[in-house]
Amino acid sequence: RIGGHDIDGFRGTVAYAFFPGPPGDGGDMVIDTNDTFNATAIQFHNVVAHEAGHSIGLGHVCPLDSTKLMEPFIRTSFTGPQFDDLLGAHRNYGDRWEENDDSSEAADVWIALNTVTNVPGIALDGTDDEDWYVVPAGSLSEISVQLDPSGTPYQFSTVASGASCPGGTQPEFDPRDVQDLVVSIVDVDGTTVLASSDGTGIGGSESLSDVSVTSFGGFIAVSQAGGSNDAQAYNLQVTMVPEPAHGALQVASIATLAVLAKRRRGSTRRS
Repeated sequence: RIGGHDIDGFRGTVAYAFFPGPPGDGGDMVIDTNDTFNATAIQFHNVVAHEAGHSIGLGHVCPLDSTKLMEPFIRTSFTGPQFDDLLGAHRNYGDRWEENDDSSEAADVWIALNTVTNVPGIALDGTDDEDWYVVPAGSLSEISVQLDPSGTPYQFSTVASGASCPGGTQPEFDPRDVQDLVVSIVDVDGTTVLASSDGTGIGGSESLSDVSVTSFGGFIAVSQAGGSNDAQAYNLQVTMVPEPAHGALQVASIATLAVLAKRRRGSTRRS
């Protein structure tokens, strides 16, 4: 629930929210309706988004460097959740495609023939998570996959509710170095692994090239082979092209049809 009343007037506490909990006030948000800080669009937007972070279980983070929505003091140099805020939400709830934990619930991310499909802003939420994506049926094809852990290093630490950030440099966190990513291409039966790559360790990229898939389609599975039980953000790029022999047959068929059509036109002119 979202409501508002006069909390403490100008500045001070501009809003507050309860962490998720049992029925009652768990997740509720209260806005200070008598605080002029909430008067502009970006300020009000970030106040509500920040408190929504608390409502879904996110705490305050440090340092105060205007890079995260969940810093104890509201920032206006950006709008809405930033990378670390989204990573926290992914850890608690999964990414936008969750519950794609197996072949029966694989996400359709619109992979298409003769297309490079980029799927950014996704994550494994922990060591017990897998992400599955649909390879569409329709044509003999070859699949190439590039899997990269995403993000760049930044300073990060948590802080107790109601407290401010300590001064000085905070510990550096590299969101790429959380889990050892694995990518697999699986046949349409959901169990037969056509190809898999786990050639690097934690923080490394994985790739598969020119893996043949039948006209019945299949799946791409992203998992992990070790690391911390935390959210691992990654980017997925999929390239799907006709299987070469099949493509050659298509070209030959088109050429044959063109010759037959030409002969037919010539025959019509002679008559």
